[in-house]
Amino acid sequence: MIFSPIFSSIDRAKLQNPSQIRAWLLELMQAYPLEISTPLALAIYAGGVRPDGNNYETLGQATLLDYFISQVTRDLYQLAEVSEAEYERFLDLLDLKSSRALLQLGQIAAKYDLYPSDYTPGNLSRISDADDRRDFEKHFLEEAFLNSAFTILAGVFYYVHGKLYPLKT
Repeated sequence: MIFSPIFSSIDRAKLQNPSQIRAWLLELMQAYPLEISTPLALAIYAGGVRPDGNNYETLGQATLLDYFISQVTRDLYQLAEVSEAEYERFLDLLDLKSSRALLQLGQIAAKYDLYPSDYTPGNLSRISDADDRRDFEKHFLEEAFLNSAFTILAGVFYYVHGKLYPLKT
């Protein structure tokens, strides 16, 4: 995805215009579905769960994809002018938060013998404890949101700073 023609069309000039960022994100997400657009993520959001733990406030978007595009547009706009080191620190934090959410998700999944192929709206009923189910949904949505945002932001890092983001986790 990172070396696709759509991704390579991003540059600092586009990152100065939120409308252009949004249009670019829509084009990118239509060509390359991300974790945030899975049926389970969409169903969880539709059920009222919101990504948390990432300091984004819910802006009342009707769909998860609208919410995601709004947040990533804002992040890209803000990151357009920061130094390489600041951008890298932002990505480090996203990666760390995503890893933590994935770990918490995995702990609940292991408790109920769920595998990633089982992560469907219909299989959530296998999580019998209401608190565990709520936590599973929260961590699943948070991880999908953060991982999808990280994928895009790390790709933009490459085109803005001319090098791949060095993974640390």
